Amino acid sequence: MQKIKFSVYFVFISIFTFVTLFILIVQNSYSNLVKPISQIDNTVLTPINSNLDLSVIDEIEKREDFAASNTPVTLTSTISAVSAASISTSSSSIKPAVTPKL
Repeated sequence: MQKIKFSVYFVFISIFTFVTLFILIVQNSYSNLVKPISQIDNTVLTPINSNLDLSVIDEIEKREDFAASNTPVTLTSTISAVSAASISTSSSSIKPAVTPKL
């Protein structure tokens, strides 16, 4: 059997490439660790309001649960619900962005 011989040049280039990549990775990691933190927007630092809005909870409880009702949800019932919602909001200044085409 013949031994496979690697040339010295190939081994040197392989080791040199590995060392170079290792140094680049360590250098980038260290620079990311020590660089100053960029400025944070004040909107992120605003305090969170911990009070519950009970009107929203009441509104959610008043909604009809489609799983509890015996009516299957179909495309026509969904379109009629959307059109009913658009009719109820048409009296106010808010207009729906998309109106369903029947």
